[in-house]
Formats: sequence, structure tokens, C-alpha cells
Amino acid sequence: MKRRPVSILLFVTLLSLSMAVHPILAKAQTADFLSFSSGMIVYSPLNMTYDSRYLFLNLTLYSAGQMGNIDPYISMNYSIDGEFNGSVPLAVSNPGLHVVTNAAAFMSLPKLSEGSHILTLYLLGHNQKSLDPKYLSYVDTVYFSVSAGASDVPPPGWVAPDVTPQDQQPQDLTPPRISVLSPTRNESFETSNITSLQISLNFTVNEEASHLSFSLDEQSNATIAGNYSFRGLPAGLHNVTVYALDSAGNVGASETVNFTITVIQEPEQESDSSFVLPLAASGLTVAAVGTAVVIYLKKRKR
Repeated sequence: MKRRPVSILLFVTLLSLSMAVHPILAKAQTADFLSFSSGMIVYSPLNMTYDSRYLFLNLTLYSAGQMGNIDPYISMNYSIDGEFNGSVPLAVSNPGLHVVTNAAAFMSLPKLSEGSHILTLYLLGHNQKSLDPKYLSYVDTVYFSVSAGASDVPPPGWVAPDVTPQDQQPQDLTPPRISVLSPTRNESFETSNITSLQISLNFTVNEEASHLSFSLDEQSNATIAGNYSFRGLPAGLHNVTVYALDSAGNVGASETVNFTITVIQEPEQESDSSFVLPLAASGLTVAAVGTAVVIYLKKRKR
């Protein structure tokens, strides 16, 4: 493979075509890059052989693929040959909510040994463009090598990064698993009083969560402390999804559960006429008897 000397990758400023001018940081001054479906573009390292043991990670992130914009939940981590783990600091060029958001990272990689290497990038973020799945994760891989007899002199600007030794517990990259116990899938609730109906949202999480929330009917997430109760929901079809964020920044989503609320009409109470008819009949009888007595007395007087 072709060998290239390692040089310091410079930042350049580009203008993104959106409603506002947003600079893109840390884009390398080279035509060589690796593009991934996550929206990540890696400029270093590339799929090639290097003649130095000291390399830089240089990448940009354009709207995080389908995520729509960089939000507080986004995180990026990396590993090299499964031995070195650490976070990738993302610098956002236009913080806040935008239709198009750009981020970039430029950092020193750990000192590398001679031979082949695998750089794995882990990206986790919030899906802003569609509602399901709510959170997206990507794993992108770069294959490269360091030649025999490669330079052991650090280039200007290289700083040894913090790494996780192999004998320590690796960074948690697994999102929490959430199981919704109630309502159950396609459960139906019937009520004659919609305002008094109460539906319990009960769920379990397989690990301690630093933040819990739910989305009802694909609306914005609402923060909760644990199990929750819905009150006053309108009749019709509903759905709910529960989210959990762990201490490592991983976000898990439950299965979306559909349920239905139906309003039933109470039967009208019929008036009880059982006492009316006997009374009416008794009245007729008394009237008839009274009439007969009057006629009898009149005849007797004559």
C-alpha cells in the first residue's frame, strides 16, 4: 500500500447552504475521506499504511445522518483494536436547534504499534426526522496499518489521550432495556365516564436510569420519575413509548405499545309503573262500588 507522511490536519471553514450561515469545523485540506451513512466523514485515519506511530482522528458530522440535528443526548466513543476506549469530543459549529447542524472532532489517537489496526467509532443520537425509532446508533469502522520501522517521534500538536487500560472495565456502550408491563399490547379500556378513567403505565428497566421519560401518541417526551398514571385521555387509539438514559449516556427505548379507549353508554333507567296500574285499577273499583251504593240508597228511599 502507498505510504504517506503524517502531517497535522488543519481546520478550514466552509459555508453550509441553509437558512443561516453555519461553519463546518475541522475539515481536512485533502480530497481523501471516508463517508458513512451515519453522516460522519473521516479524514484521518484512512484505509492506508502510515509511516508514523502517532496519528490524529479528524472527522466531521453532518446532521448525524437521520438525526436531523445534534441534541444533548448525542455521544461518540471510539476503540482501537478493542484495547483503547475513550470519548470523542464533538465541537458543534452552531449550537441549538437547526434544520442542519454540523459538528467536528480533532484529537490525538494513542501511540500505535506496528501492524494492522481497526478503529471503531460508536455514535448514539436522537432521531429528529422520524418518530420510530426515537434513538439511533451507528458503528463505523476504519481499517489502517502502521509500517515496520515507522517513526517513533510524535508530530507537533500530538498529545497523549486518556485511554482505558485493557485490564479495566470497558466503557458502557449498551443502552438500557425497558419492558412495559401495562398497558399491554392492544389492550382495550371501556368506560362510561372518560374523565374518571385512569390507566397505569408500569414498566421495568434492567439497570439504574439517570433519566426517564415517555412519549404519548408520538408527542414530545415527558419526564417521569417512575411508573405513571394517565388520566382524562380521550377515546380512541393511543400509543406510548418509554425511554431511559443511563449514567454512561446510552439511551434505550421500549417497544411502542398501542391501546384503545372506548366510551360505553349506560342503559337508561325505565320508570316503574307496577304501582300505578293497581292504584288505577283500585280507583276504578272504588268508584264503581261507590256508584252502586248511591243507586241502592236512592231506590230504597222511594
